[in-house]
Amino acid sequence: MSTTNLDVKTARLSLRELPPNSYLVHATNCLATWGAGIAAELADIFPEACKVYKAFCNAAKPSAGDRWPPRSLGGRCLVIPPQERDVAGGAPRVHIVCLFTSYGYGAPNKHTGKPGKDSTEKILQQTRTSLKAFRREMDAAAAAADNDVAIYSPMFNAGAFRVPWNSTLEAIEEEFAGAKASWTVVLQPVQQSK
Repeated sequence: MSTTNLDVKTARLSLRELPPNSYLVHATNCLATWGAGIAAELADIFPEACKVYKAFCNAAKPSAGDRWPPRSLGGRCLVIPPQERDVAGGAPRVHIVCLFTSYGYGAPNKHTGKPGKDSTEKILQQTRTSLKAFRREMDAAAAAADNDVAIYSPMFNAGAFRVPWNSTLEAIEEEFAGAKASWTVVLQPVQQSK
């Protein structure tokens, strides 16, 4: 494998403007909830992909009566291929890449038992593990297509999970060194690159 550095660029564009057959990477929790920030926007644009994500999380429960999926989902990666109903509804034909970087989200809720977000260190560890899993899938896709893969992402982990973006960016650059890929960080109009 080449040790060439990955060139991570930034661009201001809507998630609806992503090119066909690209990969949209985002961080998610393991509790089957896309409820805030970029995840809520994804649920709105890609409702069928959201259903696939929820089914994946819920299928991991050891028994149907369990309230929450298992912690073992942390560090996993789920690549959801384009869903035809999403595309028919106006979504771009992209693969949604779910990096399970935190078991829960927000603050824990003692009344419901909902877990809160993991520590920054745990999130970064699970980010690396999930990026490695995505890298394996992406390398296979690039080899099959004999072409570079176009990857897009928000500044994931930096919003609701409150992980410094530079820490996540360092993990991306290290885990994707030498990849046959381009990586573009999608900035919202009010965001600035760091």
